[in-house]
Amino acid sequence: RKALPKDHPKIGITLCNVACAYFELGMYNKAEKMAKESLAFFKRVSPHNHTEIGRALSILASTYDQLARREDALPLWEERLRLSRKALPKDHHKIGEFIYNLACKYFKLRMHAKAEKMAKESLAFFKRISPHNHSEIGRALSILASTYDQLERRADALPLWEESLRLRRRALPKNHPKIGQCMCNLACKYFKLGMNDKAEKTAKQSLAFLKRVSPQNHTEIDRALSILASTYNQLERHDDALPLWEESLRLRRKALPKDHPKIGITLCNVACAYFEL
Repeated sequence: RKALPKDHPKIGITLCNVACAYFELGMYNKAEKMAKESLAFFKRVSPHNHTEIGRALSILASTYDQLARREDALPLWEERLRLSRKALPKDHHKIGEFIYNLACKYFKLRMHAKAEKMAKESLAFFKRISPHNHSEIGRALSILASTYDQLERRADALPLWEESLRLRRRALPKNHPKIGQCMCNLACKYFKLGMNDKAEKTAKQSLAFLKRVSPQNHTEIDRALSILASTYNQLERHDDALPLWEESLRLRRKALPKDHPKIGITLCNVACAYFEL
């Protein structure tokens, strides 16, 4: 600022760098101030420099996300996508990333129609430009399926969750914990749709997988136990459900604070199982 003319682009770049440093250090109030200053600077002195304007937008929007100010972040992410579409080739990978990112923002704000539209666009984009990028396709499948779940369109969500599991099995090492989590998700979807045979099979697979590859991950193991036990309850196989609820209670007592509500819920589940028997 001492050495350069007041509108020199390097001042804006450095403002953006400082904003980024504040963000990385969790100094969000300072990050917000610097990112705003950087954004205003670039819009004034180089309105066609989409790269630097986009960078300032991303830092400011990310700061608002960290501060749980999603309504403030959303128009910045929308502008970020518009800029990318102007500045980059139409099949540039970053455009797909920004489409996916915006779908996530809409989903978190429960703007389901927009979330569905963006998630579909993201999925089609990645399938077209990088059909072997299973990671990106899987993420797009997950946000679209989650949107359908929120809308209680579970029959639409189910094939997406199934495809997501197939992709993860291709893309990840065979013992990667995310495969077990994805199996658990799918078991839950089958259960909610009353597809109890498939729910039982997939929950059993998930439980065995998680116990083998991440035996200390009590949260996911407990989730698989709960789905399998709930499936047995639906099938009136209370003898099979009881040891699962008991194991779930032991895990929750190990993993959770002693007054956590989930312990009470599981005590109630065990009591119900004893009652049924």
